[in-house]
Amino acid sequence: MSEGAGEGRADVDGPLRRPISDPVPLAGRRSPIATAHRAGMPELILLFVGGLALVALVLLAFLIAPMLERAIQSAPLNARPGSEGPDAALPFAKARLRSDLAEVFTEDFYPAAAKRAGIEGRTAVSLSVDHTGAVTDCKVRVSSGNAEIDAVTCGLSVDRVRYDPARDGAGRPTASTELLAVRWQLNEG
Repeated sequence: MSEGAGEGRADVDGPLRRPISDPVPLAGRRSPIATAHRAGMPELILLFVGGLALVALVLLAFLIAPMLERAIQSAPLNARPGSEGPDAALPFAKARLRSDLAEVFTEDFYPAAAKRAGIEGRTAVSLSVDHTGAVTDCKVRVSSGNAEIDAVTCGLSVDRVRYDPARDGAGRPTASTELLAVRWQLNEG
């Protein structure tokens, strides 16, 4: 056996058996293999912890989003933004839904393309209701994931949904903003 045989190093690279710790320079830079080999445990631990933190943030976002959505839907509107005067501080009665939503959002209005594709979804909207109880504007707050379903939800809300208007502290009808969630679901069969 030649001198040093049996004493070989375990950190060799490829068939040339050149030690990784002695890389061939690439235009004055270290090879990626040598750089990766020299990365110590602290860097690997930081990468692992960083990856875990990213996964935790994504999971947290998926858990918090539904809770926030429920909180928005159930939050009472107990003051009108921009209200002034002595009645502004007094509580007022929320608008009450007058329309039967089962008659407003019927299968007849289900978007054809979404129906053919079997797409279902839930759209949460914010409705501007005037002092007569008519819906004057609609903004999508939580999308169903399908633009056509969202657009039909807003269109039907403005055209067909009616409220008994909110009342200010003096009992006068007043404009308000109401939240509405609509679940679009295909009938089985």
